[in-house]
Amino acid sequence: MKSLNKEQKYLIVSELASWYSPEELRLLFDIKYNDIYYYCNKYGIQKYREFHSKLKQEYLNDFEAWKEEQREVRLDEVKGQLGL
Repeated sequence: MKSLNKEQKYLIVSELASWYSPEELRLLFDIKYNDIYYYCNKYGIQKYREFHSKLKQEYLNDFEAWKEEQREVRLDEVKGQLGL
């Protein structure tokens, strides 16, 4: 693979660092870990782990809200059928 210039590295890191691990970016584009972290830190790009932790927490929060809503709906249905 040809050597990437700074603009190309920035483009790759800014678009993919949140979605692909540093190892995957290294394999796909031969970008070193230090370069990935440099661009993430310099430009405030979320790193893979922190981004995925945030996504997971949002998903779990949404799941808990959905679960509580389903509990209430089912309770209301049963109470309605019992005439309570």
